[in-house]
Amino acid sequence: MSSSRQTALASVLVGLVAALLTVSCATKPSPDLGDAAVLGPDEGALLVRFHAVQATGLLAIHHGAVSLPYAAFAIQPNEDLKVVKIKAAEGLRISTYKVGNKMAYFDNTKLNFDVRPQTITYIGDVFVDEQAKYVGLRLADNEATTRALAVSIYPSLFARYGYAKYIPGIKKQ
Repeated sequence: MSSSRQTALASVLVGLVAALLTVSCATKPSPDLGDAAVLGPDEGALLVRFHAVQATGLLAIHHGAVSLPYAAFAIQPNEDLKVVKIKAAEGLRISTYKVGNKMAYFDNTKLNFDVRPQTITYIGDVFVDEQAKYVGLRLADNEATTRALAVSIYPSLFARYGYAKYIPGIKKQ
């Protein structure tokens, strides 16, 4: 192998390791919103409900092909409903879910969604499958139940802001 090829391969490997370390160590989770929270003119909120979480995990969201995480959800054991503030953008995607040293990766062509300004966006219910050697996720459309629960917890937030459903790559079940 030529030295220029070795150098290129080494650069790619260093970039991959740096991206993985960034996701696993430096991603700062987005804070949960309260009912009195205010969304700025360029901010929206993500609504997600998690099921079967047994260990602390981190769901990372990327913007387009950018390697650094755009936002993240920190999920605690047995926690379910999350509403977090996020900068509004098109072409966001669910990219990884990390539990300890196990990580699930997702096909970025199927898990894309948009978050509009001043809008609460439901992106699905996430079912977590934590096994000894891997972690898996499945997205489902349980909007009626999840939205009713969210409105009961955050009535003022839902009264002040718009609502959108944008489930990445999911057919209604």
